[in-house]
Amino acid sequence: MKWASEGRLLDLSSYYDEYPELKNKLKSSYLYSEPGKSIGNYTALEVMQLFYNKELFTEAGVPVPPADPEQAWTWDEFLEIAKKLTKDQNGKHPGDSGFDPKNIVQYGFAFGNDRSSWGPLLASNGGALTDKTGKKYTLNRPESVEVFQKLQDLVFKEHVAPDLIQQQDMPSNTIRLQTRKVAMVVDGTWSLLDFSNNKQLQWSIGVLPKLKEPKTMIVAGATVIFQSTKHPKEALEFYLYHNNPEKVDLFKSGLWMPIEEKYYSDEQAIQSWTNNAAHPPEFQQAGIKYARDYAIKPSTSTLRNWPDIGSKLTPGLDLIWTNKKTPQQALDELEPVIQPLLQGVYPDE
Repeated sequence: MKWASEGRLLDLSSYYDEYPELKNKLKSSYLYSEPGKSIGNYTALEVMQLFYNKELFTEAGVPVPPADPEQAWTWDEFLEIAKKLTKDQNGKHPGDSGFDPKNIVQYGFAFGNDRSSWGPLLASNGGALTDKTGKKYTLNRPESVEVFQKLQDLVFKEHVAPDLIQQQDMPSNTIRLQTRKVAMVVDGTWSLLDFSNNKQLQWSIGVLPKLKEPKTMIVAGATVIFQSTKHPKEALEFYLYHNNPEKVDLFKSGLWMPIEEKYYSDEQAIQSWTNNAAHPPEFQQAGIKYARDYAIKPSTSTLRNWPDIGSKLTPGLDLIWTNKKTPQQALDELEPVIQPLLQGVYPDE
């Protein structure tokens, strides 16, 4: 986005007549530097989901995460399931008499400390880093503080999730689930590739819990073309090729999700990239429906000056993840740090 604001990227919208395929992408995949000036798309439309070990749910006698966003667990429902999936070395669960939080052998849930974990929940609760103009810091408002408080509580109060130090010693999410260290993890759809290659694990996917409404978040890289290219037509032809599921196998393998509209609306087109082992039956709702109807854009592609903002935000939030500050304290202290950096938002169309 910084390159775009400096005029260094090709305006794809000026080629719509010559290459109409450029106009057939999902609205949420477009990036704009100025109103009506598209400077690229997300390379693929990856969104955040719940991955889980099916055997652990069966053994605990609890329902698996819903695949339909409309049936997403409330936070209380999610927490109760996470408690039943968490156990100490004696098989006791949080809330049981004699439960030992210092010797947990299986956690119900694990999440990361970056925006891909807390961003969807923030949107679900009506919270945001800034107001709609991108010029007013709002992360310390009640609807935002509540999200960070709930996440902090998962670790230090409810004991259903490992802390950051414990996670440093844990393997990848696929192995965490396989070795029964964790029952559920929040991860992006790109992980379908790794999960489908793990033949030792019975796994599937569901949607994230909701606070006020079901939401997920796009976490994806972008593809652009430099304005200085001497071969714009060749670059545009490759641009259209590289994210075409009919040409590239990264979609069927589970690494990427398409950005073209028809792959989310036309049943034959949907089946062309999802009818395989990398996409479980639940993906039709927890993947396609979730990404199409419930996904928000991340701050990285909406806020101006994001690199500077992000570099200051992360250490401030670490005080929450390490339990050194309450969320209200940490988010209040971030306001004088983040507010001077806010320069507004990029247009959405």
